Amino acid sequence: MTALLTQTIFLYPWILASLLVLPLLWYLLRITPPAPRLVNFPATRFLSDLECEEQTPSKTPWWILLLRLLIAALIIIALARPVYNPAEHISGSGALRIVIDNSWGGAQNWDMQKKAAEEALKQASRENREMYLLTTAPMPGSKKPLYKGPMAYQEAVSLLRGLRPMPWPANYKAAKDAVLENKPKKSGITSIWLACGLDEGGIKPLIRALQSQGGLTYIKPQAHNLPLLLRPAKKSKHKIPKKQPSQIRIAVDAPHDIPDLLPVSVQAVSKDNDIIDIQPIAISKNSLPENVSFDIAPAQQNDTAMFRINGRSGAGSVFLMDNRFKKHNIGIAAPKEKTESAPLISAGYYIKRALEPYAVIDIDTIDELLKKDGLSTIILPDSGAMAPGTLNKLEEWVNDGGLLLRFSGPKLSQMQGGNQYLLPVRLKAGDRSLTGSLSWEEAQPIAPFDENSPFFGLDISPDIKIKRQVLADPVQDLEGKIWARLADGTPLVTGAPMGKGLLVLIHTTATPEWSDLALSGLYVHMLKRIIDMAGIPVQNLNINRKYLNPLLVMDSTGNLVAPAGYVQPLAAKNYNKFIPDSFHPPGIYGSGNMQIALNIGTSLPKLKAVGTLPSGVISKYYDTRYELDMMPYILYLAIFLYLIDWLIMIAIMSGLSSLPFKTGINMPHINRGHGGDGNGNGNNNNRSNGKANTTGKSSPAALLFVLLSAFTLTLALTLPPYRLLQAAENNPNSSNGSSAQIEKDIKYSTDLYLAYVITGDNKLDSTTKQGLEILADVLTRRTSVEPNGVTGVNPKYDTLAFFPLIYWALSGNEKPLSGKALQNIQNYLDHGGTIIFDTRNGSIDESGFSKSTGAGNLQKITKSLNIPPLTPIPEDHVLGKSFYLLDKFPGLYDEGTIWVEQESINGRDGVSSVIIGSNDWAGAWSQYTQKYYYSRENQSEMAIRTGVNMVMYALTGNYKNDQVHLPYILKRLDK
Repeated sequence: MTALLTQTIFLYPWILASLLVLPLLWYLLRITPPAPRLVNFPATRFLSDLECEEQTPSKTPWWILLLRLLIAALIIIALARPVYNPAEHISGSGALRIVIDNSWGGAQNWDMQKKAAEEALKQASRENREMYLLTTAPMPGSKKPLYKGPMAYQEAVSLLRGLRPMPWPANYKAAKDAVLENKPKKSGITSIWLACGLDEGGIKPLIRALQSQGGLTYIKPQAHNLPLLLRPAKKSKHKIPKKQPSQIRIAVDAPHDIPDLLPVSVQAVSKDNDIIDIQPIAISKNSLPENVSFDIAPAQQNDTAMFRINGRSGAGSVFLMDNRFKKHNIGIAAPKEKTESAPLISAGYYIKRALEPYAVIDIDTIDELLKKDGLSTIILPDSGAMAPGTLNKLEEWVNDGGLLLRFSGPKLSQMQGGNQYLLPVRLKAGDRSLTGSLSWEEAQPIAPFDENSPFFGLDISPDIKIKRQVLADPVQDLEGKIWARLADGTPLVTGAPMGKGLLVLIHTTATPEWSDLALSGLYVHMLKRIIDMAGIPVQNLNINRKYLNPLLVMDSTGNLVAPAGYVQPLAAKNYNKFIPDSFHPPGIYGSGNMQIALNIGTSLPKLKAVGTLPSGVISKYYDTRYELDMMPYILYLAIFLYLIDWLIMIAIMSGLSSLPFKTGINMPHINRGHGGDGNGNGNNNNRSNGKANTTGKSSPAALLFVLLSAFTLTLALTLPPYRLLQAAENNPNSSNGSSAQIEKDIKYSTDLYLAYVITGDNKLDSTTKQGLEILADVLTRRTSVEPNGVTGVNPKYDTLAFFPLIYWALSGNEKPLSGKALQNIQNYLDHGGTIIFDTRNGSIDESGFSKSTGAGNLQKITKSLNIPPLTPIPEDHVLGKSFYLLDKFPGLYDEGTIWVEQESINGRDGVSSVIIGSNDWAGAWSQYTQKYYYSRENQSEMAIRTGVNMVMYALTGNYKNDQVHLPYILKRLDK
């Protein structure tokens, strides 16, 4: 409350002088009508014993007067326009120019930038300044940014609220030109640059242009809020083992100024916008860009439509996937043994090496390949005659939509015209040698690809020479079938549809025997383009590919929408090096079978944060506390109190006898005279001389006023100014909370901590924490595991990935978990974490759950989680021998069944993702003392040993299942 008073100013403080009138108002409200004139009337004696039912108050009660004065004071204070946390005074004089980064980088802090701009415009309106607005990114369909002014406050605010960040980079040169072309008529314009924190090239010339016209203040985000960017995964320096399952990867890039080990979560999203997988990582500033690997099955890899940085918006936080990133199922008809034993002379080896990053490859005979489901392409290196049955099956497979890719060679060149089958063109007998002592010709380079070729846009190295080829018979119709030619015009690659499928022939060998093609990067790109055609309708194959039409483009938030009229087709040549701009936003572009994803992160140069600014530039960070106009809320409170006053008056005037309080209004007594003389001089022993008796009790009124004041104070504390003061402490998603969370994540990622789930039951949480602290101490003294501490976690807000083991004691009063909490828990379980659920009720039945309160709450939590089937812990389970040899796992109780997964998930090293029990282990740990140290008869010691085994089990997996240790284990068991 002190901060609320010290950080509040009044825009019209002179109105507060009206508060001096309140004492006069108090006096006026207490004025009563003149006292009645007394007239002695002898007959009054007959009324002496009558009780008066109607009473008239002598004056307004004090608490109603105070309520009305409070209403008047609130109205006066509201008219004085109190503002909490007012914006700073803008330096300089003259007009104000707001420069705002509305590029892809600005999208990630857009709300912060826009709020700061509104605050600056408010302050400028109070100082009666003209206002200008300049964006740094070009507007859609234009090469120029927005420059508008001079404007009044309302026009500037309306324009600002209509602005959206653009999914392309800023153009500081165009912004500088706009500044120089639109010099204000009046000198001395002050500029405030609300930046994203990145130097996108040419920032200093723009700063000099702004400074030449007046002062400049540069406001940027804190280091942990600098923009992040998704890029294609960088090549690993380490060779990936052949037996390692295929992974799909993406890279997260950031400026080098970010905090080290910044936690980031990346999502793999399907075509239906479902989250396939989430990978949390800690970005190291020394290894940027940081690769993120996803363990996704090949079938799901092909369903992955994009990657997305969780909690960030804009085009930079999204990376779209296209066919270049999809895994195709391909079969190579080649001898598998020869491919492995003689790789340098095997055609299958060269094809496999070229397509391995892009496809799931199976090497086998043609007959075996045709038996397998899901193959989109079959590749035949140089092949001769086939058995009729095999030929018929292969022909049927192509007619049903398969793609058959063939290479030439000595066997194919010997096939005569009548024996040629499954070829896109008819071949001349024999082959053409372009080198050798008997040849007059020289090895031929590859000619540039035509616009109608699937290979259009690929770069051709002049070093590639074709020394030998098979020739197509020129008599036939070759129109539309030639996809690539040699410099002399002879075909190198031909293709033609067959039924629903496609036949493709490369007129040279798959090995370097006839050409240098197999040793070049062009070989890889050509094969990739060919396998991407699998499954494409044949009518879409012969389409001009010089330009790629926009199919879907990104909006300001990174979502895909239909392209607007300003979006232009993208040139197919060198599209992979193109940086999106205001005419070609990021999105999906395509023509026929060729569809590519244009991402902002593919070709952008290295990210660089703004460094040292030129002298004279005032540098600041965004302030998360912005000013709040308190006038509306104070008026709402005054109206509310007025309604209360109105209801009280209605109740009093209605004479309701059932009021829940007494008004505290005492009524005058009738002037009664006892006896008198004939002259009207009666005996007035009980006479009040016409004055009202106002000595009634007022305690109920005071009580009502206290209750009303308490209610008013409660209402006031619920207003936004108070909530604003409490936001940083109570809101985990606030800026300050985010900074604290980052510090916590960095701490937990660098050392081992034991974690427990905070239940909200203070007694239970205290017991759990104490028990884990004792367990951590025992681990430090008895094992090589040295936990650095114990911490409580909230699954909704905290990052769980840093803890190998989480203890969850159920209180019996669990509330349903939010979607975000369930998502975090499921992600933790799916990626190697282990949770110990302890119902603390002493028993769990054979179904895995008892009817007790604790187990019922466990069902509420786990029913929304994807947990594998559970089974009672087997006798030989590794949990019983991970450190101590245990045959039971007691806590405070010793009768409950322990439940683990039936089959451990691949890649978890045999560790169950959940352990469910009911023995209240933490309760036993909290009571442990060293009095019975190493005593197997003491249940507390055995509970501690159970805890040690659980931690070692989570850390070492199935290490103790190794048969090497079996003799020693048997020896200790005396068997």
